[in-house]
Amino acid sequence: MIIITGVNGFIGKCLFNYYKFIRKQKVIGFDKEFEINFYKENEEDLYFFDFVKDDKSDFIQLIEDLKISKEICFLHYASEVGVSNHQESTIKSQLILSSNIYEILLGLKTLDYKIDFVYASSSEVYGSVNDEDDIKEDQNILNISKLPVLDRKSTRLNSSHASSSR
Repeated sequence: MIIITGVNGFIGKCLFNYYKFIRKQKVIGFDKEFEINFYKENEEDLYFFDFVKDDKSDFIQLIEDLKISKEICFLHYASEVGVSNHQESTIKSQLILSSNIYEILLGLKTLDYKIDFVYASSSEVYGSVNDEDDIKEDQNILNISKLPVLDRKSTRLNSSHASSSR
């Protein structure tokens, strides 16, 4: 079983599609929002989860409820850099995010899951981004379009953030 966090971002989507369609492996993905077409095409394998705001025990319970294999390849690409829908600062969100992932892994290990864990975060490579103005010029240079996203609290479209800027 492969779990990918931050699956709505560029790297997360590429890995999800690679493992699901090319390697034909069971993959489940987590993110706090999804580009609408990506979600519609893969709804049965995608789950809303915000690693900063949501309770880590809910994630562990969801994994248990899915009755997946006890052997997991956990690819952690969730990041708060550049896109922050939270009241907290990006730096504080990153600390919470890291803490929650650590506690989730410990919780899964206590339930006898065997976990191969891979962590990659743009914040580790590019440093923190304090507000959206820091990334606006990069979006224009890269010609990133503002794709509509589906947010879990409603069925409305939210195009306030580009899904690929995650």
